[in-house]
Parts: sequence; C-alpha cells; structure tokens
Amino acid sequence: MLRRNTPNSDIAHHATRVGPMKMGAVSVGASLFPGRIDGVQTNWTLARLELDAPGVERVVRLRQVAEALGLKTIWSPSPVKFNGRICSRSELKIRVSIDATQDIAIMRGMEADGCLIAPTESLIMSVGGCAVVVMEYQGRVVAAHAGLKCFYDHELAISGTKTPNREHESVVEAAGRALTTGGAALDPTQLHVRVLFPLSRKVHTHSLKDTVHGANNERLHQHFIKKWGTGCGVRLEQDGHTLSFDTLAIVRAQCERYFKLDPLQVERVGPFADAIPYAHHTRLPGEAGKMRNLVVIKNLG
Repeated sequence: MLRRNTPNSDIAHHATRVGPMKMGAVSVGASLFPGRIDGVQTNWTLARLELDAPGVERVVRLRQVAEALGLKTIWSPSPVKFNGRICSRSELKIRVSIDATQDIAIMRGMEADGCLIAPTESLIMSVGGCAVVVMEYQGRVVAAHAGLKCFYDHELAISGTKTPNREHESVVEAAGRALTTGGAALDPTQLHVRVLFPLSRKVHTHSLKDTVHGANNERLHQHFIKKWGTGCGVRLEQDGHTLSFDTLAIVRAQCERYFKLDPLQVERVGPFADAIPYAHHTRLPGEAGKMRNLVVIKNLG
C-alpha cells in the first residue's frame, strides 16, 4: 500500500510502505523507495557511502528518508557478496553521519546480509529486486537481504565440493540462529517470519538452455530438491527448460527444515517488487537492471 506521510516528509509518499506488522511481541514497519523520486531516476546504491560529503545528493536523500520515517540508529551491512551471514551490530563500526547535528547515523563496515535490530532501530539496504526476510522471536528481531544466492552455498550446489563454504548454508538458517544465544533451539510456536518485496515467479526465472549457465542451473535445481524437498520453491515449468523461483516457498521450505516451523506461519506481506512502479530489479534491461532500490526495516517496538 502507498501512504502519504506528514507534510514535512514529502519523500515518504514515493515509498511503498508495509505495516505496522504485528510480529509476536513487537511491530515492524517496512518501506521500499523505488528508482524514481520527484520525476528523477534514482539509484539508491550505498556503495562507498562513507566517502560522500554531507551535501552529496544521495546523502541528502537518505537524510530526507531518515527524517520522514523517524530513523536515528540505522544499521547497514553490505549484502553484495550474498554470503548468508548475519553480523553483530558491534561489527558495523563505520559511522556515517547524514545530518548536520550528527544525530542520525548509518552504521557500515561489514559484508553481511543482515543483523539484529533493537526497538526503535532500523536496517537499510540497497536491493535490485531481492527480497527481505524479517524474523521475530521472543521480542528479538532480525532483518536480512534474501536474494537467491543467499539461500544456498554455491560451493555445495554448483562446484560439487562436499566442504561447506560458509557457516550456515542459507540466510534463513543464519537469521534464525541469530535470534537465540548459546545455540539454544528455537520454539517454532514463538517464531514469526515475514517475506517482503520478492520478485514474482513469472519474472524470477533461469533457463536450462542458457549457453553459459544452463548446466549450473540444473545443478542448482537438483540441489534445492535434495536439500529441501520437492516443495523447495524451485520449479521446472511446462516448457521443460525454464526454472522459476518462488521466494515465499523457498523461505517456507527452509523454515520447516531448520526450525520445524509450519509453512503457513511464513507470510508474504506487501506487493512483489516487479509490481511496484519504477522499482529497479535485475530482470530489467539496460541500466535499470543495474540500479538499486532502498529498503528500510524499522523495529517499532
């Protein structure tokens, strides 16, 4: 749903906003800012943000977003490696002040897909059609970038090695484990999971006929079935060569596998990314496929 915010927060009416979502003991809000603001094409990349001067256009835009949504402490790990990692907030040591009073800061400095966010805190990330997964457990909230490569270990799926390349194969498992301490098991009756802004199955596809990636796409298909069953969210379409990916089904299958969570307890909230006007995603041709949207997740407490 699109909602217009207060008069001093004009930028907010460009966002697709979801929530507040009641998740167990807390509420969570989410916003996606697309690739056109005030009629101007906008790339929300956060790469090398710490090098920007206060008056640079994207810093001004980020300050407007922060003021419109009431953001103060903003965590922003870099998800560029799709490494399935949930970092600790203490690892985000680079402080980027985006207002003159230095009251609003974006904390950077770690390549990871997500982190925990305490009440009143937020996570921001730039995405090109990748979904975001939010989990709540006993009052703790984690938000994570959830692109396709976040859901599997490339070395295990494609390269044929039997040695894992990362601690947790999927960002789903990593996010869930981050919600407990000391390796304690999750009580699935207290775990709440939401999937936000994924690509729809109709555009999120790979081809087995691709001359470069076709063989790897088939390996990926078989890996998903082997690890998470026939309901894994990866489906061979009737043409016999198109693989389609259902992010909600992927998260449901992995939550069931890792945490014994009833799949129906995992919900998609809000629209598909490819249905949001002017939203960038990697399936678009040309420069639009290389640009990024901004996603904001706020723990409302």
